[in-house]
Amino acid sequence: MPQIHPALRWTGWIALFLSLAIPLGNSLVAMAVFRNPSCESVRWSFAPLLATCEPATAQLTAYGWFGTALVLTLFASATGIAAAGIARSGALRGAQRADAVHFGMTLLAVVAIAATALVRQWDPSQPVNAWLLFASAGGMAAYIVSSLILVFRLAAKQRL
Repeated sequence: MPQIHPALRWTGWIALFLSLAIPLGNSLVAMAVFRNPSCESVRWSFAPLLATCEPATAQLTAYGWFGTALVLTLFASATGIAAAGIARSGALRGAQRADAVHFGMTLLAVVAIAATALVRQWDPSQPVNAWLLFASAGGMAAYIVSSLILVFRLAAKQRL
């Protein structure tokens, strides 16, 4: 009987969490930086992942590109794990099938929220790169709700 190793499933959840937490942290830093009245040169971007009020140095830019590559790699890993789980879900049984579908649906919700935030970015009343905050915060909310559903589902299963 085919199975998905539990470590692989948890790796997917952790990769998705980190791929949302890093840009959310960047967005919260950006919000704090922009409130500083002594800011001369505001820069908030995803590629490279920066939130600074200093002129961007080569070192800051390198850190920013590392952050962008890390977020994209983590999200691609989570997507790959979800795709593998969904692809094998026909051969999986019981809780493993439900877990694979649950993770896939969570990832789809995160992608839908990010796409909606990107589309809303074209609204001129929103600050530049506000989509980064909306996408990461909305994705994190979907992740938390999904995690709670998973915890309640596992708790109900253990009570039986």
